[in-house]
Amino acid sequence: MKKLSGILILSLILFGSAAQEKIFNVCVGNVPDMIAFDFNAENDSSERYFKIDTSQQNNLWQFGKVYKSMIDTTVSGPRALITDTSNTYPINNLSSVEFKVLNRAPLMGSDAYHGFYLNIWSKIDSELNTDGGTIEVKHTNGDWVNVIEDPLASVEWSENFYGLEDTVSSLGKPGLTGSPVGWSLVNLMYWTYLVQTSIDTVSFRLTFASDSVDTQQDGWLIHRIEVIGYFESMDELHQKQQLHVFPNPAYDILHISISNRSQGTADLEIFDALGRSCFKDTKFKRSSLDISALEKGLYILRYTSNNGSSSKQFIKE
Repeated sequence: MKKLSGILILSLILFGSAAQEKIFNVCVGNVPDMIAFDFNAENDSSERYFKIDTSQQNNLWQFGKVYKSMIDTTVSGPRALITDTSNTYPINNLSSVEFKVLNRAPLMGSDAYHGFYLNIWSKIDSELNTDGGTIEVKHTNGDWVNVIEDPLASVEWSENFYGLEDTVSSLGKPGLTGSPVGWSLVNLMYWTYLVQTSIDTVSFRLTFASDSVDTQQDGWLIHRIEVIGYFESMDELHQKQQLHVFPNPAYDILHISISNRSQGTADLEIFDALGRSCFKDTKFKRSSLDISALEKGLYILRYTSNNGSSSKQFIKE
């Protein structure tokens, strides 16, 4: 059965220096459909998956409740990972934080692993083209490269994200910069067929930088990070229902094609990029769906019948 497995929604609360860095693992073992760690969850411990670079003087990255004039709230609560929870960012600063995700070659057998998705939601408030933040990646035995230039990944979808032309002069590389225009989202896919070693420890680094001019701005807020393992059962590949949605992106009508469709009705549910259910029909038997009422963004459609359950991502324009 195809499934999006191990969605890790990261909630960060400061626990002290005794916490040890861990590696996200969504590719080994029996992974449930969803594992959730919320930024605002009580007694959350996901900070141990992150490493703040203490070699950088006055590293700004903090976990906790945000008190900011421009970016003072998040979608699900007041806590986040941010360049200082209270103060505007100082001059001549360089601050990095890292986390790691385990990737590997696909398993042969009944449950084949195909890779993982990485979703990052953030907001930036900085001097345009001068100060800002960037996301870099490093594979086992590799060097740091910008995520949008990584030959071992693909940008599946993005909104208010940066491109190669968006150079931040304080970093000397492409990155997010300027004032907030809404949430920035990037959806990256790391396929197993591109893995160059049997095990690939994929390191991600978020770096914020400023120059010598104090603009009294808020910096960079990371609201949410998701790591989603993608598996497909080889035993069922040729017998279960195959789900296809088109067009993708879609504007108003989404067509749904299902092979080996069971008789009668099925359950159809749509989840937004934050994992919230925004549409559900427990007696679905049509071949298309009106999605005009949905906001623009990334969604997951889940179709469940007597023949099993299948999921597909789609984009509403």
